[in-house]
Amino acid sequence: MRIVFLLILLFPSTVCGQWVLSPRTMVNGGVAVLRWQGEVPMDVAVARFNGESFFLDRDSEGPFALIGIDVLQKPGTYQVEMTGVDKSGVNHFDSIQIIVKDANRKTDYLTLPQEMVTPKKPEILKRIGSESHRLKSIFAQDSGPYIGGLFGLPVADPVSSFFGTKRVLNGEPKSPHSGTDFRSPLGRLVRAPAAGRVVFVDDLYYTGRTVILDHGSAIYSLYAHLLKPLCKVGERLDSGQPLGKVGSTGRSTGAHLHWTVKIRGAKVDPLLLLASYGKERP
Repeated sequence: MRIVFLLILLFPSTVCGQWVLSPRTMVNGGVAVLRWQGEVPMDVAVARFNGESFFLDRDSEGPFALIGIDVLQKPGTYQVEMTGVDKSGVNHFDSIQIIVKDANRKTDYLTLPQEMVTPKKPEILKRIGSESHRLKSIFAQDSGPYIGGLFGLPVADPVSSFFGTKRVLNGEPKSPHSGTDFRSPLGRLVRAPAAGRVVFVDDLYYTGRTVILDHGSAIYSLYAHLLKPLCKVGERLDSGQPLGKVGSTGRSTGAHLHWTVKIRGAKVDPLLLLASYGKERP
């Protein structure tokens, strides 16, 4: 990354293309695609958002990056800064404003066994803390370039609970729903929505039998409450390859699939990811 910024100082900037961000107005939990469009292809490019810098990846259309807006991101105006050097050695740098609006999502009222909502047993609390630390360690890693390709759906069933829905469990307000739930029957095959490496397979207190895929560029997807995982840590799954079967393990009131996506730590709406970077745009 130091080489890129050194080139900025050595070569003057010449405008012969532009950075494009789509969409530029999003709700919290939204996803945008950043691209370079110019006559001369970009050689190397770096973007910076929310205090974090990252290299752009490449797909069939050229350099790109997925920008995720966390579900808890406050409404307002934010900046994405871009720096790059094209194939002719010319530097390009700019910034684009992102407008974030509040999605004003609905509230769900659920009744669950009290021990699943507010555990008090020391051994349970210790387990929850240990599992939370493991997950944070995984999501904090950037394993390298993006390998996922365009995203699809993990199941073709109706949505039963949307991302970001506010949760009131047994009368107690909780964090917004961190994923999308599908009303899938017990045993339904869950398929990888994009290519990725299996980095986690285990049984967790809240999410039950859980699988996590690493798609590269610090983009992860999680599949919860599975009846049975069908993959192992270290495997690389192609898009559409089975990763597990729908179940009702962990904190669950019935068979369904919970699907979470994180982009550089930001919890984003999987359906909005499909709208921006999906095989079929809903």
